[in-house]
Amino acid sequence: MTKTSNYKKPLDLTTWSRKEIFTYYQAHPETFTLTASIDITHLLEVIKSSHLKFNPVMIFLISSVVNEHDEFKLTIDDHLGLCQWERLNPLYSEMHPQTKNIMHLSTPYQNTFDSFYQQCLLDKEKSMQSTSLFPLGEPPQNCFQVSCVPWTVFTSFYIAKGNNVDYFPVITYGKYSESYGKILLPISITLHHAVADGYHASRFISEIEDACHNFIGQTK
Repeated sequence: MTKTSNYKKPLDLTTWSRKEIFTYYQAHPETFTLTASIDITHLLEVIKSSHLKFNPVMIFLISSVVNEHDEFKLTIDDHLGLCQWERLNPLYSEMHPQTKNIMHLSTPYQNTFDSFYQQCLLDKEKSMQSTSLFPLGEPPQNCFQVSCVPWTVFTSFYIAKGNNVDYFPVITYGKYSESYGKILLPISITLHHAVADGYHASRFISEIEDACHNFIGQTK
């Protein structure tokens, strides 16, 4: 089978070290959310000096971290059982300027920032011609949710995941604010306990903050 963005690799539960935990939380579904504030001071400086837009940059950085970790890319296939996607794409929200309703867009993830950023801008522009919930059409199956609540500096944010079919993370970030000379961004990650624990959530928070510290902007 040729590997594409839709490629799924079956997992062998008999040899998986997490088999017992996975089986338990399949029978007793449980999700949890971790919320933290991360330092985006450097990130904002680069965004402003490079004349970039904030949301496409954040979506790219979040997608990069998510795609680094196998436990975030697991799903149940009717024929193959528990599988791991090769790659996940972000399914993100935009608000229609007239109706104020949300729209869900999916831009295929690319690990090259410039390409992803430009495609993200094109997808947003195209979506504004529609008032549909999915203005670009139904998203592919290998999408994780990332959204922004830019009006609120929140300290907690909880999303209840509704099924046991996929185990993708749900990530939400809010309005950034200044504190003691630093710009802080609230961000939350919701995970299914069958595939991830507090360690994995904490690692995500640490790695997304590192990604913000190390962002260099456009390479062209």
